[in-house]
Amino acid sequence: CLQGLLARGIACSHTGTPLPQIPHLRLSRRDVCPGAGGRLIIVGDVHGCAGELRSLLDQASFQIGCDTLVLVGDLVNKGPRSAEVIHFARQMRALCVRGN
Repeated sequence: CLQGLLARGIACSHTGTPLPQIPHLRLSRRDVCPGAGGRLIIVGDVHGCAGELRSLLDQASFQIGCDTLVLVGDLVNKGPRSAEVIHFARQMRALCVRGN
């Protein structure tokens, strides 16, 4: 797999993970929080704990379309529901940062 990616000119990390085509993206507040009064909510180290993530966002009164969720690394593994975390992040239109 790594050889195929390298042959196509796709940059990879030392572990063989493909790197994003655009490593940095500069966003304005309007790009991140399109709704009036919208908040930027940053959560890290979810580790597959979907229930806890949902509870945290409920406590913060997260409003999709107004607030923006940013998940910063460690979305999966360790916890019981990694796939659900990914599905939920997509539903919430979360921005995600890979790794730490």
